[in-house]
Amino acid sequence: MVQIKYSVIVTTLVIGLSGCSSIPFLSKNEQTDTSTRSQSEGKGYVPNFIKPYRIDIQQGNFITQKEISKLQVGMSKEQVRFTLGTPLLQSAFHENRWDYPYRLTQGNGTVVQATYTLFFENGMLTKHGGDNLPPE
Repeated sequence: MVQIKYSVIVTTLVIGLSGCSSIPFLSKNEQTDTSTRSQSEGKGYVPNFIKPYRIDIQQGNFITQKEISKLQVGMSKEQVRFTLGTPLLQSAFHENRWDYPYRLTQGNGTVVQATYTLFFENGMLTKHGGDNLPPE
């Protein structure tokens, strides 16, 4: 009885897994172009419900517009460091420039990048600017 049960399970697995080989290797875009067939062989098709969860990866200094609104021209480097945190990039060749880069790679592949730069003269903030800052 036990041998029959195991043989049924093994047979079911073999038949079920052999069906995976009948799934096409090419995506819809590649099916129209046969020159990419050799490049995509072996990639295979994975249904969305089987794909693993991918985490969001944050790199750099996350700075919001709310934090930037606290900056004032004439602040010392210590005050700016207290307000925004230690800059990720502080070059020895550009002592009067601090860069706060930020990159977010979301699990779905979307990438969000932002850079905020501050300029100092005689240890005081003279100007600052950047792009793509979130509101909060």
